[in-house]
Amino acid sequence: MADRATGPHITFCPPLALWVNGSGRLDELARRSVAIVGTRRPTTYGEIYAMDIAAGLSRHGITIWSGGTAGVASLALRGAHNACGASVAVLGSGIRNDYPADHKTLLLGRSPDTLVVSEHNPLTIPPTSHVDAHNRLLAALTTACVVIEPGSSDAAMSVVQQAEINGRPILAFPGPVTTLTFNQSHDLIRTGRATLITDAEDILKCVPALVQHERPTPDERPEP
Repeated sequence: MADRATGPHITFCPPLALWVNGSGRLDELARRSVAIVGTRRPTTYGEIYAMDIAAGLSRHGITIWSGGTAGVASLALRGAHNACGASVAVLGSGIRNDYPADHKTLLLGRSPDTLVVSEHNPLTIPPTSHVDAHNRLLAALTTACVVIEPGSSDAAMSVVQQAEINGRPILAFPGPVTTLTFNQSHDLIRTGRATLITDAEDILKCVPALVQHERPTPDERPEP
């Protein structure tokens, strides 16, 4: 499928295998899921809303997925953990390799219930060539892609392109017009590639697939 962007066409190649570390079934965690992407150096504004949106989605039973790196990705995992929700980190390294050096702290120290996934050998340290493979997997396994303060991150925009190729909805969180790290979010919204959202409720309204299988709470279940 051709993407709607003007960037290069990228062919999706299914991984030969997936290595997984943590609790939970990967297929179930992918069924109602959102990939949250952004810069590794967010502003305080971006930090607050990355955690807030992730926590809000988690309270609705949505699994939060990210690349597990510093910045928006790890903050999204932390927001899910704070809300006692499920989260998944798709790595560009092997699941047994602490890469970068603070990898274990970012993932397991802050969000011990995060499921870690990789298509690489568990001890792999990722060269630059692994980046696109890592991002295409994150986009392909999730229901929608949420962009929060992408900065100049090629990785965040790579996930966006891959999500477009796979027909996934793109949703972008806006920031102050004077803050350059939000420019790519504003470009996505202005060109129609992304829908503007301001909180978790907006995402649920824009992506029906996230709510159509939502289980009722005990108080909402009908009497037998």
